[in-house]
Amino acid sequence: MTDGPTGEGPPPGGPPPQPGIVPLRALDAGEIVGGAVRFARRNPGVVLVPGFLAAVVVTAVQAGMQLSGAAAPDPGAGLADALAGSLTTSIPLGLVYLAVYPPVMGILLCGLRPAVLGRRPTLGGTWAATRPRLRTLYGVQLVLTGTGLAVFAVVLGVALPLGRAGGVAAVVAILIGLAAYAALIYVGVLLYPAVAVAAVEGLGVRDALWRSVELVRGSWWRFFGVQLLAMLFVMLLVIVLMIPLTIVGVGVAAGGGGAAAAGVVGGLVGVVAGTVGAVLTGGVLGLLHQDQRIRREHLDADLIREAGFG
Repeated sequence: MTDGPTGEGPPPGGPPPQPGIVPLRALDAGEIVGGAVRFARRNPGVVLVPGFLAAVVVTAVQAGMQLSGAAAPDPGAGLADALAGSLTTSIPLGLVYLAVYPPVMGILLCGLRPAVLGRRPTLGGTWAATRPRLRTLYGVQLVLTGTGLAVFAVVLGVALPLGRAGGVAAVVAILIGLAAYAALIYVGVLLYPAVAVAAVEGLGVRDALWRSVELVRGSWWRFFGVQLLAMLFVMLLVIVLMIPLTIVGVGVAAGGGGAAAAGVVGGLVGVVAGTVGAVLTGGVLGLLHQDQRIRREHLDADLIREAGFG
């Protein structure tokens, strides 16, 4: 393998070149997650800044809801009422995600290909590539958000009234809720690459959604497994990063720092968790989309040529 893009390909039968964050070949799940981490570590300006700003907005909205009492659970509410309240408060947060995350995902996904090819993306360059595709990104995210809200509507409008009735109706309500949740997971995995398709391939909303289904078809369990692994890794990393902040929060509370200081520490925890979740989710999404195109369409040959190895 050559040390850089000299125009010569890798030796016959040798390993594929790796000019950037991952080898230019099909990847396993660990390489996808590891590549997302390297993407964030090597390009903090492009990756961490948008994720941080989005996390600040979401955390501020959550704090506002808590201060207003909109997100406070009723201790005396039954399970059905508590679930209804939880679903109701999740709708404003879903709309906030809809507003702030399409540009962030666009910037991350448009910056991923240069990082794969061994080039350093810039925030200005990735934003310039994202801006013409914002309408499509918002359209795709609107469909994804609407899918989740449709499931909430089923639970709120059908399952919860049955659950309050008790008896056999409550059992039916549980089955309906489980079926709705299973359908949400299934459709969510099918549409998972749609944002990457819109950002990287530049397709319209309908074409991006349909191509997402085509890419996932026959590989549903693989996409699900990689998403699950990424989610578990993000949770573990967030827990590790939250430990020192949590210790500080406990110390502030024990030292009589007051609710305001404890709230600031809690807000920092939320921002850290949101930033890590956003940047790693974007990296995994982009690499999984690239990997599936390599497996289905031999995209690796194009990447090798574009990197200057062939």
